Amino acid sequence: MGEFVGIDPAGAAQLIQQMENAKFVLGRTRPGLEAAIAEADAEWAGGQGTAAMHRAWAFFHDSQRELKWRIDTITQVHGGPSGGKLLTAQFPFSGEAQAAAAGKNAGTQIASALSAYQHDNAPKDWLKVEAAMTAAKGGIGDPAYAAALLATLGPVAFQQLFRQWKNVNAAGHDRGLPPAVRERARVSLGVMAGALASADRAKRVGEPWRKELLEKGELDTLSTLVALADQSDTFLNQVGTRLLNLPLMARRAHMSDPDWNTYALMKAYDANPKAFQRLLAEQKNTAFLLLLPDRVKMSGIPDFQPTLAKTLDKALRPGAGDNALRARAWVNLINGLGYEGSHESGGHFDTLKNSPINAVLARNLAPYLGQLASVQAAATSPALVNAVTPGGPWNSVRPDVASRFFGAVMQDPAAVKTLTQTAQNFGRRLDIGRFHPFSSDEAERATYTRLSAQAGGLSNLLLGGSTYAELSDDQYRDFITDIMLLPVDYGVNKYWNIAQPSKATARDYGVDQTKGTMGDLINDYFDDKTPATAEKISEALIDQQVRLVVESLKQHGQRPLTPEDVDQVRQAFRGRLHEALVNALKERGG
Repeated sequence: MGEFVGIDPAGAAQLIQQMENAKFVLGRTRPGLEAAIAEADAEWAGGQGTAAMHRAWAFFHDSQRELKWRIDTITQVHGGPSGGKLLTAQFPFSGEAQAAAAGKNAGTQIASALSAYQHDNAPKDWLKVEAAMTAAKGGIGDPAYAAALLATLGPVAFQQLFRQWKNVNAAGHDRGLPPAVRERARVSLGVMAGALASADRAKRVGEPWRKELLEKGELDTLSTLVALADQSDTFLNQVGTRLLNLPLMARRAHMSDPDWNTYALMKAYDANPKAFQRLLAEQKNTAFLLLLPDRVKMSGIPDFQPTLAKTLDKALRPGAGDNALRARAWVNLINGLGYEGSHESGGHFDTLKNSPINAVLARNLAPYLGQLASVQAAATSPALVNAVTPGGPWNSVRPDVASRFFGAVMQDPAAVKTLTQTAQNFGRRLDIGRFHPFSSDEAERATYTRLSAQAGGLSNLLLGGSTYAELSDDQYRDFITDIMLLPVDYGVNKYWNIAQPSKATARDYGVDQTKGTMGDLINDYFDDKTPATAEKISEALIDQQVRLVVESLKQHGQRPLTPEDVDQVRQAFRGRLHEALVNALKERGG
């Protein structure tokens, strides 16, 4: 019979450490003391001698083991750490030895039933196997019980339970068990999955046992394990790595079957986004493998893409999980979607056509626009490398890769709109107007140059990505004009300290008129109504940027720019946008 237990896991863990410290002192003291007692012989006046030290060390050791078992069990019962609170539970067993003995007995019962079934293959014997698995449920919340059950079964028999269940109940499914079928397995295989989760979370599953299962277990078995129980983060990610690294071509003969294995994995990550974030961050090729067009578009499951998008959202959204891991996950995702050739037939652009994933990426990218802008700024302005080069992990992203990544996201027109709005918000947050481009203060001029380089870098990347965008001519025209005016929209109001910037709206200083003029230039080029080349159109668009700055200052009574100032503004716009703009216009065609 068990007992009702109340324990503060954090406090108990601290006590375990204190006992470990005491054991260290006793262990270090004992040899010298024993030598001194032996030398003193009958003259030793210490009473019981070192026997008391041996008993004290043994007491600490046994107490640590007992406390560790209690912590493991109550944490498993409550499904996670206590958060510094007192936890209570009714334990099924009064001690670790009793729990282990019961687990061994349960494992023996299951193994015996399985052996009998394998001997005769009689349906009635299989029912006994399922009954034995179901009967083991009562103790799996105790990690000692669960570990003993698994050790008694062994990894081979454990896998056979899953294989035989499928053969008896769900033969013919080549890419995993459908949810409804898998749910029927919960009363039996669910107990086995729960036992693994309980023991593995407490680190009580031997490494050879785990290795045998992870390396030789069938994908159906592994996906069922993560679907029927909340496995440890480590085990879940090992399953994810194994499943995603299996070449899809090796299974192409079965591609007509729904891919319930990957679907089960995504549902498990939907429930554990921190583990998914870690996998994306620590395995550089995870995003590439997960988002392969064949995997996403040929899953055969209508809910697969929405589930995948939802799971990515939970792992990548601002504030999710660990900041450093999330940044590394984004870098691996960008590299996995923006590699050279990703826009070609069969590349990852195909994954993002008519996909809900684009919206997730577009709306969650905002915190990292500065790093991506700096990647391009460092390439465009080598003299500013020391000032704008982003640190790790962003320094592993190449400008062309970042540009193609934006192009991948732009396969959805709605995502283009989100990106444009996000870029405009980024520009406002830069607040470049705090720093005058022609200030007599060297530091102020340097800050202005650095921030404007970032702004230009982002515009450059977006223009480069737009060459791959799935947009109509009108949508493309609007996008280019919006991106071209980014450095003006958020700068004009403040560069020259215009009073009440909040009131100096786009309409106040003629942005609408300028956008109209720019739009006409682009339309004429697209419709072959002008002999001008893409280079000439680009120069004309940049002239419109400069004109807008000059006119805006004049309308607001600011000090007029000298010819040298005008040229500096023009060269800044041209240097950061001209090449990308020319390429964008040429790609679209005139």
